[in-house]
Amino acid sequence: MRSIDRTQTRPYTYLTVPIAVAVGYAVLGLLALWIGQMTGLASPVWPAAGLAFAAVAVWRWRAWPGVALGSFTVNSLWLWQAGETGVVLWTTATGIAIGAMLQAGLGAELVHFLVGRKLTLDMPRSILVTLLLAGPVACLVGPTIGVSSQLFTGILSPGNAALGWLTWWVGDAIGVIVFAPIVLMVIPSQREYWQGRRWVIAVPSLLIVGALVMVILQNTAFERERVTTAVEQLSDEAAADLVSNIDRHQETLEGLRGLIDASEDVTATEFAIYTDDVLLRSQNLQALSWNPLIRRDNLDAFIARQRAQPGLEDFTVTERDAEGNLVPVGVRPEYVVVAYIEPIEDNRNALGFDIYSNPARAVAIETARDTGRPVGTAPIDLVQESGTQKGMLALLPVYEGGTDPGTEVARRASLRGFTVGVYRLGDLLAETYADATWDDVEITLVDVTDRAAPVVIADLPPRNAPDIDEISGGPTATTLPIDVYGRNWELTVHPTANAVGSSSKALTATLLLASLTVAFLLEVLLLLLSGMAARARREADVSSYEASHDPLTGLSNRRAFVRDFEQLIDDRQHTTDILLFCDLDGFKRVNDTGGHSAGDEMLTAVAVELRGQVRHDDLVARMGGDEFAVLLKDCSLVDGLPIAEDIVRAIQGIRIEAPAGPIGLGVSVGLATVDLSSGASLDEYLRHADAASYKAKHSGGSRVVVFEELPTPP
Repeated sequence: MRSIDRTQTRPYTYLTVPIAVAVGYAVLGLLALWIGQMTGLASPVWPAAGLAFAAVAVWRWRAWPGVALGSFTVNSLWLWQAGETGVVLWTTATGIAIGAMLQAGLGAELVHFLVGRKLTLDMPRSILVTLLLAGPVACLVGPTIGVSSQLFTGILSPGNAALGWLTWWVGDAIGVIVFAPIVLMVIPSQREYWQGRRWVIAVPSLLIVGALVMVILQNTAFERERVTTAVEQLSDEAAADLVSNIDRHQETLEGLRGLIDASEDVTATEFAIYTDDVLLRSQNLQALSWNPLIRRDNLDAFIARQRAQPGLEDFTVTERDAEGNLVPVGVRPEYVVVAYIEPIEDNRNALGFDIYSNPARAVAIETARDTGRPVGTAPIDLVQESGTQKGMLALLPVYEGGTDPGTEVARRASLRGFTVGVYRLGDLLAETYADATWDDVEITLVDVTDRAAPVVIADLPPRNAPDIDEISGGPTATTLPIDVYGRNWELTVHPTANAVGSSSKALTATLLLASLTVAFLLEVLLLLLSGMAARARREADVSSYEASHDPLTGLSNRRAFVRDFEQLIDDRQHTTDILLFCDLDGFKRVNDTGGHSAGDEMLTAVAVELRGQVRHDDLVARMGGDEFAVLLKDCSLVDGLPIAEDIVRAIQGIRIEAPAGPIGLGVSVGLATVDLSSGASLDEYLRHADAASYKAKHSGGSRVVVFEELPTPP
């Protein structure tokens, strides 16, 4: 009979195989990325690679689309979750999918060529060659194509490529080494090769890989904790540097207030001499100014005094109109005018400007006046600013008598004006963090005094280009609150990976390589031990079968029949069975006419007919030569006799082709009733059936003779 490959007769397998592989790959891949994604799209253990190899090794080209689709699904979903879209997503995911498919195909072809298509993995050579070729060797393909795809699309930098490639290679190799045997165990066509080995291999393998993953992830956790600590330290340093600068500036304003207190009427020359040295020591300050409070009835006299000083001959008090142009001030009860400002060269536009005319400045003026504390304005556009960066004024109130009067009413009555620090906030940030320590750090300042309308004060990007790793990301940002002249600021520090060091890469690489080595050696040991045990069981089963079965017909031999019959006698009581002893008639003629091959064919055909005429739990045995025995269990004489007669007719119908024409034969059947309650022995029952068979043969053969004497108990 011609054997049929049923997988080729079922068209639906062309769909079920790739769909099942794609779903399995996607599930395993997403789980691995969720648990252990480290650099780019690399994971230290990638079970999907083992599934891909096993599927292609068994189903060949039918599994390729499933591998590609599963890989594309995993990586496109992960990229989309990371914020990638469009060409970057499609190009990267497609490249990785092609790499996964080629890797599985290469591994399968190498193993088929050097080991064969029967992946039992129970001999040392087949185990070592399969795991080496499908694992570390073939798994060079996927990481190389995958990392190249990420470099091409720009989601991974060259600085992270080496660790990403190593992680990917180790993850795929461990995935094949550990999970390919597990997948093979559950594929229906492969199950027979793994009988008795599944739990012995699967449980220890999963425990081993779980332990390895825990070690790697623990190292990753330590690294992340180190990075978090480093980021927090950087944030604390950044906040401390900024606060320290602001504190020095406040001391400068207080010193300037002392100058104003010490003189009834400070001149422009005195102000310039004093601030020149101060500004050299406070380079983060854009300017220092003295802004006296001028009431409407004193405005003209104030302007006259100012114009009387050298260099101030054109002094005018100004404000901005609706279009932002500087124009002479209008009529108001009070003005807070920039009387002096240094350095004058960069800030001449601000000279004479009434800062009280601006609402944002007015709020700070009134708050400082009423509290006696230094107060900063909200981020503003400076009069002297020609660019786009925001500015701030820090106002320190100056009262008559040089001291704070203590009450709001008294403060308003005795206010002389304000010493003012002028900031360009972008410059403040750049100069505060000019040191090389901050070359790899992005720093952002936001004014959140009005939570409903936060204002970005300044954003300082890292001066060095960061290593790109858009998927696993770099160190997270840390935000700290800062109180600056009564304003609520938030300082956000976002270091790149370079800022926190990369000292762990060597340790990570060592752990990955050690994990691969351990996984390989332990998996080889598990497969070898379980394979040896399975082979021993199979050999024992074969030996047991050969010892109890006739090698020609496959029926039980005389020894097995006697053993089973004796067991039946020992285990059962008060039942009736039928024993048939079958002696072939004319078998010598078959051998003489057709030769021994015809005789063997005839004996085999007789065995087939005997099996076909009895029930599945009845005993059938070849007792030797051309003699057979049948034990019909739990059978009465009334039921057993027709079966015996059917056996005679069935054997008479056998024909074997020989040179002289078809050959047939007959059979003489002796029937003996086996009454287990009688206590007779096995030998007695066999003698009775043999005697009846002898009588049938000498009565002409091809008939059934019943032994009519009941055995006598001993």
